[in-house]
Amino acid sequence: MKVSFFTFYIFCFCFALLSGVGMFVLKYEVIRQEEELASIQSDIQKQKQAIHVLKAEWSYLTAPERLKKLNEQVTHLKPMKTGQILSLKELPKSTQTPISFVSYKRKESWKKERRP
Repeated sequence: MKVSFFTFYIFCFCFALLSGVGMFVLKYEVIRQEEELASIQSDIQKQKQAIHVLKAEWSYLTAPERLKKLNEQVTHLKPMKTGQILSLKELPKSTQTPISFVSYKRKESWKKERRP
């Protein structure tokens, strides 16, 4: 089987053409992937900076000195003294019987009050 030079040249031309188109598509796909990678890396850097700011803010908000100052300003609580702690034996005994179950009668009057 003899192949003519013309057929060989056509085959080489088609192969070169397809290779060129493939390289063109591959080149622009690589460029798109690189742009996407740069965008993702930029987003990661922004998120890292945001996390750094949030950690600094959390450190400030949970500083013991600040919390102590807020406690004194808002709740007016003082530290417990040892004399305030009692053992179970020191507690007075209750004369009341414990309530184990409380039943409530459902009121239906609220439905009537809302209707015009």
